[in-house]
Amino acid sequence: MGTLRNIVLIPEAKIDHNKIRTIEPMATAHELASFFSGLTKPKSPPATSSIKTAPDQSNRANTKDKSKSKTRANDREWRKHKSIQNPKWYGGSIRLSASESCDNNSRTPIPIIIAAPILQNRPLYRALECINFVPVEKDSPHVQHVDLIISPSTGIIFHPLAKLEKDHAKVLHRLKSAAFYYTRVVLVLEVIQFRLFKDPKSVADLVPVNEGIVKALSAFKRGLEVGVNSQEGLIGSAEIVFAANGAEEVASMLRGLSMKLDREMMKGCHGDTLELWQDKSWIHKEIVSTRFQLRMMICTGIDEQDPVQEEYLVSAGFNTYSTTFILALCGSFEAFAGLTAKERIDRIGPIVELPIIVSQYSGVRDSSTKLIP
Repeated sequence: MGTLRNIVLIPEAKIDHNKIRTIEPMATAHELASFFSGLTKPKSPPATSSIKTAPDQSNRANTKDKSKSKTRANDREWRKHKSIQNPKWYGGSIRLSASESCDNNSRTPIPIIIAAPILQNRPLYRALECINFVPVEKDSPHVQHVDLIISPSTGIIFHPLAKLEKDHAKVLHRLKSAAFYYTRVVLVLEVIQFRLFKDPKSVADLVPVNEGIVKALSAFKRGLEVGVNSQEGLIGSAEIVFAANGAEEVASMLRGLSMKLDREMMKGCHGDTLELWQDKSWIHKEIVSTRFQLRMMICTGIDEQDPVQEEYLVSAGFNTYSTTFILALCGSFEAFAGLTAKERIDRIGPIVELPIIVSQYSGVRDSSTKLIP
């Protein structure tokens, strides 16, 4: 049996067999302390460098890509919302305009009547001129509640979608008033206002269709059907299209729509009516529509101070575009008044579009005077 100096008891759990060394039988106390210290001393953690590493550039790029993808996804989502989808004719009109095999300067000039305030909408005005529309400016009272007149039967109104909830009643009233004069009224809602397209980057980040807009639009559509399109006594109806891609797209749509309407009207024209319609130089003449309406009231014996009867008479008559064409064709109001109902429908009906306008006018005139058979 060994002595205390050459027997060392070490707990099994603390034995590091790789570090075990032989202890000499005659080891001193100092040597024993050094031995046990080597067994129980904890290992030092690996040294860490104090130098900061540069950020991972690939991670930054990935973050940016994800942000762009999210923006593009948001852009796609609101554009797909069913509440702002355009009717098929909208895209068809754009395609028809694009089918003209020439540049903008070589396109056939198309005159349109515009209200003076449109001059303040510079992006739209420039887009119309660029695609070779010829704007003919009229004061607001002489365009019968619309912003543009693209044919004797069609009026166009512009309004920002974001302001629709606040202007709900005002816009509906304007559409109803316009439907007294036009068989077709188109409300163009600017989903993104035209002026904002000066900065494409800011437009790319916009999400203009949210829950509040959708609710306001739904309420407006119901009001449109009840307050305008279902009303008796109007010669026309109103519809909505959505402008989300800038003034250039809208101008292209308007040109295609004008081309389509023009072709339809010419199908029923003949003789001097067709010749005059193709010329269109008459549209630049300064003819004040209210003067024509006043003469109508004098002939029918209606008190010009009675706004209700005046509104009814004008609703059965003609807007500025129609009036200008009629006076250019007939030469004077007296010559027009001397036409029979059949002559008015045959000569003017294809351009004014619906014979019902002429018939309504005839009904008012025939019941009030002997001038028209």
